[in-house]
Amino acid sequence: MLKADKPVLVDFYKEGCAACGALDPTMDQLADEYRGRVTIAAFRLYTIFLEVTCSPIKEQCDISFTPTVVLFVNGQDKHRWIADYSTDA
Repeated sequence: MLKADKPVLVDFYKEGCAACGALDPTMDQLADEYRGRVTIAAFRLYTIFLEVTCSPIKEQCDISFTPTVVLFVNGQDKHRWIADYSTDA
């Protein structure tokens, strides 16, 4: 994703996470809509037991919550969407 020649949209998710799974149809739709122009990928960052699957990627991409979707352009983090579970109104 950091060396891709086109934008990459990555869904960082936790296995068994309902909110993460709810993004699947949207990610599929985006993959269809942007086919050939953007690479759409999913990366299982946490197992169902909250074990990190790849610490270097978690740290390099600064992922703290799932789901987090990051748009990389020319290897740079251009935009991210993070699930917000806060109770602040």
